Amino acid sequence: MKKQTPAQSARRGVRSAFYPTLGLAASLLLASSCSHEEAEAPALAALTTEADAVSADLVAAPAIAASNWTAGRFTGSIVPLGSQRAMPNVTLGGNPIVKSNNPEKFTSTGWLTQHTYTHPSRGGNNAWLSGNFNIYVSHYNGLTTQAYLQVLAVNPHAYPITVSYRGSILTSSEAGDSRGILGKSNYYMVTENMLRLPSTVTSKTIPARGAVLLALKRLNSGGSVDGTLLVNAASPGVFTYVVATNTDRIDEGLSLAHNPSTRRPATGNIKPPTVKDFGTEAGVYGFSKVTATPNVPLPGGIGHIGISVNYAGYEETVASPYVQTAPANRNGSGQILRLFDSSYRTNGNYGHEYNVTLRLQNTLARPRRVKVWFASNAHTATRGLLYNGAMLFNGSTRQVVTKPIKTVPNEPFNARQELTVVNGVSQPLLIGANSTLNVPVQFYIPGLSSAGAHFILETQD
Repeated sequence: MKKQTPAQSARRGVRSAFYPTLGLAASLLLASSCSHEEAEAPALAALTTEADAVSADLVAAPAIAASNWTAGRFTGSIVPLGSQRAMPNVTLGGNPIVKSNNPEKFTSTGWLTQHTYTHPSRGGNNAWLSGNFNIYVSHYNGLTTQAYLQVLAVNPHAYPITVSYRGSILTSSEAGDSRGILGKSNYYMVTENMLRLPSTVTSKTIPARGAVLLALKRLNSGGSVDGTLLVNAASPGVFTYVVATNTDRIDEGLSLAHNPSTRRPATGNIKPPTVKDFGTEAGVYGFSKVTATPNVPLPGGIGHIGISVNYAGYEETVASPYVQTAPANRNGSGQILRLFDSSYRTNGNYGHEYNVTLRLQNTLARPRRVKVWFASNAHTATRGLLYNGAMLFNGSTRQVVTKPIKTVPNEPFNARQELTVVNGVSQPLLIGANSTLNVPVQFYIPGLSSAGAHFILETQD
């Protein structure tokens, strides 16, 4: 099949202004001790200057035709994957993204992700990150005591470096939902924060050979943390770490993550890349944004169609137009920057931004009405895949919670949610005669099992 044109050039981590075009994200929820925010870091030599991203390697989906619709109204729960259409006109873009999700559950202190050195068992390679990049974290405290999650930026150079950042990181305790399943969980609230305006940018100058905290979160035993930071670092760049610690002190984080004589990885439920599971990423991946502009010609009468969103492919090479995941990044020497024991690609695209414009095309000489749903996929009979996050649909916010299978007795669930509902009333989109209606849909993929979803469209007349 014909591959898509790369969304961006191969060279990434370039010097650029801080997010001149992104009008997203809310102020960072940072809980750190000011007296412990900076420290001196050991100098590390023989470093690669900047990161290179591999080109986007998605397989192009065929165009959608009016004949691809199924006649009649949609009466099922979800459209089976085999009956969904792959989304056309998809490109990968955005910034390189540091992922910290493997292990998801940590059972000791230590670093959770890094791009500084090659560990004997976990692997990895080194690169300084400069310009714009994102950091995504999703972890669960498996210790019997409270712990801290530190996100560090380390300046390995003999002169100061400025770093700026914004975003949202929340724990399940802060969200008031320890299960992270129903209502406005930490996953939901993070995605909601990322869509809000205005944004607040925090800037810090890292001294020569110094380090600063970008985020510090306290986790109760059994508590979870999820979030995304949008970061800009001055050239030639910084190292970043996500570390589980016993205290809020940055020197403990540096000892566990950066100091060559004391650094060590945390233990936990590390899943190798051969495991077909969502998340399981650790390291630096090439892209953090999915943009799609599918043309959707309407059928002549009442009909319905399913269009796939965020289907995960687990192999290193994409072999299906349904897959929208990003490959691992590479440094200037061509070395892969994911940890070798972690997923080849961004399975699930957690923390990634989606910007989809459904281009509904009406070729008839009369107006048409269309309903739109967002639905989860059910890959097996026993697994309920959950989407729990905010979404901007046609300019208005939607709270989207979908779950195909009831896994807890008396727990409310729904396999799909209508996006064309306004104030509790279904209000189908109106497409004028012989015209095209562009319907923007914007969201950040939350955690949980939110991967594997689709749009359902139904013409009403």
